[in-house]
Amino acid sequence: AVATPVAPQSPIGAGPSVIVADPVLRDAPAAEPAPVEAAPAEATDEGAREFERITGPFAPIDVGRESSTARLVLFVALLLIGLALALWLARGALAFTASLSRFEARPTGSVVRVVAEVRTSTAATVRHPGGETSADELVSFSLPIADLAPGPMPIELSAVARGEPTPLPASLMVLFRWSTPPLAPPKAGRPIAIEVQTAPGYTVTAPGARVESAGEQRQRVLVDPAPLLEAIDRPGEEAPIGTLPFTLEVAGPEGKAQRFDETLTLPFPVTPIQILAPARRWRQTSDSVELIGRTLPGAEVRVGEQALTADVDGHFAVRVPVRAARSERIEVVVDAAGRRPNRMVVDVERLSAADARIQVEALQAEARARMEGVPATPPAYPQMIANAETLRGTRVKLRGRVVSAQRAESGRDIVTFALCTTGDDCPARVETGGPILVGEGEWASVVATLAGTETYRTRSDAFLTVPRLEGALIVP
Repeated sequence: AVATPVAPQSPIGAGPSVIVADPVLRDAPAAEPAPVEAAPAEATDEGAREFERITGPFAPIDVGRESSTARLVLFVALLLIGLALALWLARGALAFTASLSRFEARPTGSVVRVVAEVRTSTAATVRHPGGETSADELVSFSLPIADLAPGPMPIELSAVARGEPTPLPASLMVLFRWSTPPLAPPKAGRPIAIEVQTAPGYTVTAPGARVESAGEQRQRVLVDPAPLLEAIDRPGEEAPIGTLPFTLEVAGPEGKAQRFDETLTLPFPVTPIQILAPARRWRQTSDSVELIGRTLPGAEVRVGEQALTADVDGHFAVRVPVRAARSERIEVVVDAAGRRPNRMVVDVERLSAADARIQVEALQAEARARMEGVPATPPAYPQMIANAETLRGTRVKLRGRVVSAQRAESGRDIVTFALCTTGDDCPARVETGGPILVGEGEWASVVATLAGTETYRTRSDAFLTVPRLEGALIVP
């Protein structure tokens, strides 16, 4: 565009910072530019209005002032945001609170069980001697009584939020602790000594027992076991056996006493019992069975509804009726003076004649299968003893008369056979896990494996070394 001169009489725009150009007049002859004279104020205002009419309203902008103001506004906004964030963080840290709403401790066995509830203003974790637990859950941990000394004992508890622990003051007041030396079975006239250690300033008394000083903050409580011994030997006594209750009263510096009921467990030995007959897997067709056992001499024995006393050697024997064609459970109870009673259940089975015949036929069929490869003639009785190790593992078939059938400690049955045709001079001990369908005095075949020798005690208290056989099948 080419600037054209503007006639003074018809100005179209003027101003110190505005330059206005007219469209190019292509047909106008070229002319030298004429100087523009300053228009009066009225002309200037009129030109501005004319310019606004042509170009629209226009407000001049100061670019430098706008940039400075924007930066100031942005700085102030960021400053306010930072202050608000800092205030929020500070308020959050100052607002966290934690307190104990519940704190209980109860002795249980060899430990003290502690239960606590913690209230916190925000999510937190509770640290305690047992580990860590969320503050939303019940805090529970145990303290060994052996580690507790009488007196005040602080407990380390704290609530942790955002990595910062807040201590929770808590403590236990251990008033006393008692213990006993290794105890022997109690006897009449010999008191049981209980050592009691108390917190400083506390004393202990025991109603019905004697208390003597055993050193600084230590007392010895002497409890008479006579009532417990009487209860144990009292017929039909059903109270817990071997536990001795006693009471401790602990008084503090202010003189107020607290009562504690304690229980001492004593090593009352149990009355031993051994059932010799019938064997575990013995089955019969007769209407009664002889039960033979061993316990302490003079012990009271009750077999079912029958009562008797063990002889000077501790043996007892009684015949018990068995109802027809069914299993029978016979309860045996032995009770010696100053000991806990002992109970054992003996299972016997009475077979009908038809059932007995079926089981005998099954045993005979199994015996025939086992006899394959077994020599028809077994080693002589003296050789089974003299060459026991050489013959170990040899399968044999023997015939003998049942002397006794009893229970073995292994859970199996031991049947003593007399292998000689006359007398009992050739006994052998046979271990079996199968059924026994023969009684004392009856003859049977035995398919078994030689397993060396065994020394056993006969009913006449003689000790004999005899052949031992295992894995036996006894066939009537």
